Amino acid sequence: MSVESGNEFQRLERAHYSPPWADTSIIGVAGSSGSGKTSLSLAIIRQLSLPWVVILSMDSFYKPLTPEESAASFKSEYDFDSPAAIDFDLLIQRLKDIKAGKKTEIPIWSFNKHDREAETTTIYSPHVLILEGIFALHDPRVLEMLDLRIYCEADADLCLSRRRNAHSFLIPLSHC
Repeated sequence: MSVESGNEFQRLERAHYSPPWADTSIIGVAGSSGSGKTSLSLAIIRQLSLPWVVILSMDSFYKPLTPEESAASFKSEYDFDSPAAIDFDLLIQRLKDIKAGKKTEIPIWSFNKHDREAETTTIYSPHVLILEGIFALHDPRVLEMLDLRIYCEADADLCLSRRRNAHSFLIPLSHC
């Protein structure tokens, strides 16, 4: 193989492959608890059939609680289903880092401790990032960064049934 044909091979290879950090697309999937957001996100991944697709759950971005809020949360008196519970500033910064092709650290939320874990999850800029959560379409700054917006809707009784079955041991249902 000559140097010229080797260069042509590399050029053609680049034409069919883009590194994940080249241009991350962000899909926002929102809907009420139990509406099927995670199932839909997994179906999107299967249909895309691309490497480097990541689901980023907004649960990772709950704000650290004050001691008073923490005490209230263990008595089911803190509303995690409120936009005020989400650290949108941190979420925006992490999304900007991902869009810029940077490695970023994602917090891990513990529903057992009602607090962030000391460890984080490292994400390298994927081809596609699916932002999944009840408030994925809430903040205008997030909306500006989304390439596609999806709202997942389901019957309220079905949502409650799914939530009870999937999360009753973790999340109190008193706020439904």
